Amino acid sequence: MKNIKQTIALVFAVAIVLVPAMAQGAELKAVRDYTLQKGDAVASDLYVAAQTNVVAGEVSGDLAAAGANMLLTGSVEGDLFAAGGTVELLGVVGDDVRVVGGTITIGNAVGGDVVAAGGVLHIISGATVAGDVIVAGGQVIIDGTVQGSVKVAAGEVTINGTVGKDVSVRSDKQFSIGRSAKIDGNLWYKAADAVIVAEGAVIQGETKFEKVERPTRVDKRAGAAMVAMVGAVALLKLIAAMLIAVLGVTLFRKGIQSLTKTVADNFGKEMVRGFVVLIVCPAAIILAFMSIIGIGLGIAGILLYTLLIMAAKVLAGIIVGTVLVKMIKKASAYEVNWQNAVIGVFVFQVVGMIPIVGWLFAFLLLIASLGSISMMLYQKVWLKR
Repeated sequence: MKNIKQTIALVFAVAIVLVPAMAQGAELKAVRDYTLQKGDAVASDLYVAAQTNVVAGEVSGDLAAAGANMLLTGSVEGDLFAAGGTVELLGVVGDDVRVVGGTITIGNAVGGDVVAAGGVLHIISGATVAGDVIVAGGQVIIDGTVQGSVKVAAGEVTINGTVGKDVSVRSDKQFSIGRSAKIDGNLWYKAADAVIVAEGAVIQGETKFEKVERPTRVDKRAGAAMVAMVGAVALLKLIAAMLIAVLGVTLFRKGIQSLTKTVADNFGKEMVRGFVVLIVCPAAIILAFMSIIGIGLGIAGILLYTLLIMAAKVLAGIIVGTVLVKMIKKASAYEVNWQNAVIGVFVFQVVGMIPIVGWLFAFLLLIASLGSISMMLYQKVWLKR
């Protein structure tokens, strides 16, 4: 048992130590509103968590931003990761773009690939993506130029720009190709109806259409059975989460009370910490597998990382209930008990099912909880080993 504890502590310490190593020279910002003014520059990576993120200056490394709104009018030489309700990339990104948001706009040059998930993605006319575009969302509109291939899974898809390679589309509502569209490769699409191709559009390669049959009555019954099964599984997961939360509050009330207050009072700071841990821990595990330390350390790291995510999810629910009850009662202190834990887990699960906004809320609260738990473990396990 002692060896296992030492191994887990060592893996966690590797992750913590790698945070400054991997982010050496990087800037970490956690504020209500963040702005990098035009003419200003960050000569390293930049990690930002704020309600509104505005980057009008230059970032020499990578940019990672999370918040309600994200606006880029400056430039990023490396990769860009963004999560927000509204994400507008009107500046230049030198490498890949990874983005999750409610409304995503790409309006300038991207030097690598674009991987996105959201309600609406629009690559506007004049924008250029040097690599591939991979998107999942409600509505996807491509008016700009994609030099690589395009893979889309969405409700409504419109292509009215130029695609240098193949196009693959899955659409369950409407797929249309505008008159300014030019596809230099092949077109494959799967939809209930044939694509609407405007006069003047050019498709250089072959077109392959796979029709999705509309559900029959039997299919509808099977679908209803599947929905019922999914609902039953979701209910079991909810009950299990509630039981774990109640058990956690019963056994570790003092620690959870402290963590809840830390996240509620320092949300931005803990969110940045959790965001870094979310990225660094997998990197530390990979390094462990590659090093002479051996496979045992890597396996211990995977187990620890999984437990951290699970614990953060439970803590996030408890925080929701505690803060919600505090607001309703207008209390002066945070009160952690099993009733608040049950309420919070239920609310957290329900909100997490709301597309885009709910997902974003759940994700941000999850990484804030992850940050506070990680720091507590670092202080309690590694520093006091």
